[in-house]
This record gives sequence, C-alpha cells and structure tokens, in this order.
Amino acid sequence: MNRFLVLIFSLVLLSSCADWKKAAEEGDRVEFDVDQPSGKGRKKPKTEEGNKVETPPKNYASILEKYAAICGVSASALKNGALYEYIDGWMGVPYKFGGNTKDGVDCSGFVNAVFLNVFKQQLKRSATEMVNQCDLVDKEKLTEADLVFFDISGKNSHVGVYLTNNRFVHASTSKGVMVSELTQSYWVKYWGRAGRVRK
Repeated sequence: MNRFLVLIFSLVLLSSCADWKKAAEEGDRVEFDVDQPSGKGRKKPKTEEGNKVETPPKNYASILEKYAAICGVSASALKNGALYEYIDGWMGVPYKFGGNTKDGVDCSGFVNAVFLNVFKQQLKRSATEMVNQCDLVDKEKLTEADLVFFDISGKNSHVGVYLTNNRFVHASTSKGVMVSELTQSYWVKYWGRAGRVRK
C-alpha cells in the first residue's frame, strides 16, 4: 500500500515539474489592456497567436495634462508625449556647472540629455556649439523641441528646449530644471536667437 502511494505521489510530482518547466521555458507572457482610465494596464492571458510579447503603448495622458496646465494650453496642443515624460523626470534637478546627471546638470548638459534620449541625436556639449547645429527660426515660428538661446554672460551662453505657448524648459542656475516663459522680462532682456536642430 505504501509503495502504491509513493508511486502515485511521484507521478503527480513529475507532472507538476513538467508543467513548471514548460511555464519557465515559455516565460510569464502577458498582454496589457490599456483601455482603463488609469492607463496603467491590466494583465490578461496571452493569446495562443505566437509567442511574441506585445509592449503596451505608453499612456502619456496624465503627463500631457500636467504640462498642458503648466503651458496654459489644451493637452491636444502637446505633440510629443515622450518629450514631456522625459523632462518630467528631470524637474527640480539642481544646477551644476559642467554637470550632465540628475545629481546636477547645466543648461547644455540638460539639452544634450533631452536630444539624446528623446530624439536619438547627439548634440555638441556647449550652447555656443549647439547653435551651429541649428537652422535659425523666427521667435514667432517656434515649435516644440526648437532650441532657444540667450546672451546672458556672452553670446549663446544659455540654452533651453521650447515647448509651446512661449514656455521652454531649461536648467536654471537658481532653481535647476524648470519651465519658464519667454515673455518674462528677464528672458526678454537676454533673448538671443532660436534654432531648429538639423536632422
């Protein structure tokens, strides 16, 4: 009788191990249902149509709403969700001359990080060099991701990334990474030029 129970137990164990091995080989494949208001997605069983895991599309709705409010526009006016998501991760990072990390960053280091990570473009390290990678644009024709240059301690000594509605994001010496308005008297006083980075 005991041998019979041991045999039954062994068969159940082997069957469980085989199922476990199969699951381990296939991986924890899931799809996401992003049609929820939260946008976080919900796991649902993988369909039997192939083994490829589908990455859910990013839901930028809350990020776009946040920056729409900051910029004083509707969320539909903001075109590049990846741009706003990326800069959101840098907000408040302190200014550090020559810095290019979230421990501290200067204006050109920040712009470099944005273009490398969002647009996959490597820019020159200084604002003075960056302007030579751009086609100049009239201030009235600025569009999302154009560069704005200021002549504060010399020609093209400060740079930021234009967003919309006269707002731009930059690494300020006093408050770190922040959004400012081109219409503020300080930025009007030191306005230099604007450029659209060549592809």
